[in-house]
Amino acid sequence: MVTQMDNGFGEILSALEERSMKENTVIIFISDHGAALVKSCWDYVGGSNKPYRDGKFTFFEGGIKSAAFIWAPWLNDGVKGTHSKALAHVVDIHSLVLSLAGMTETISGMFQITEGGFKKDGGNSLLRSLHGDHSGRDTILHNLVVNKLPEDKLVKYCSPTTAQPAQYGVIRHHNYKLFYGDLQSWCHSHLLTEPCPDLVFVSGRAAMLFDLEIDPYERVNIAASNIDVVEKLAAMILKYSKDAPSQWVV
Repeated sequence: MVTQMDNGFGEILSALEERSMKENTVIIFISDHGAALVKSCWDYVGGSNKPYRDGKFTFFEGGIKSAAFIWAPWLNDGVKGTHSKALAHVVDIHSLVLSLAGMTETISGMFQITEGGFKKDGGNSLLRSLHGDHSGRDTILHNLVVNKLPEDKLVKYCSPTTAQPAQYGVIRHHNYKLFYGDLQSWCHSHLLTEPCPDLVFVSGRAAMLFDLEIDPYERVNIAASNIDVVEKLAAMILKYSKDAPSQWVV
């Protein structure tokens, strides 16, 4: 599979060169999720996300963390070949592509293209990274469910007998990641390949808090010793849930 994908990229690059289009092309490569680890899932192929925890259909790092690269002929020497650990989300590609296509302003008005090049702005982490600023985003809402999933969406969880997640959220803020809400059934789902760390209850809701800077593999739930962080991130989840355009977001 990897060989065929590599060959395919080679054919695309050759076609761009033949048509004199390579110098005006930006290549973005990114995966949408980690490998599926549950054999009953439709796209299980025996992958591995190690050393990160778990895989597709979960919100542990093994399920959502993905490497990516961006190639462009006009990148300056200070950026070429660099490795960025900036926190970014796949939706950032939208604003980036609009700007590269010559849009004078994105829908959200985050940044503009000027005659002198890009006008840098704090709104797009991928754009900043292309300028050598790897500060990235500070927050990503990984998942938000404020009601049980509709019956027609259960296929996303591989089996109609899967314990449905209900009223919980997962959020990343700087180095912290919080799972908060009705986690008991989710933590016993067959989608997980290993049990959740022991849950801690804060304001009557189950919580798992990880410091990904010192615990990137999500082994130690530090919620009990960081109640203030849990409450801060839980308030952010609550705000998102009130602003959500629908009852469930996955």
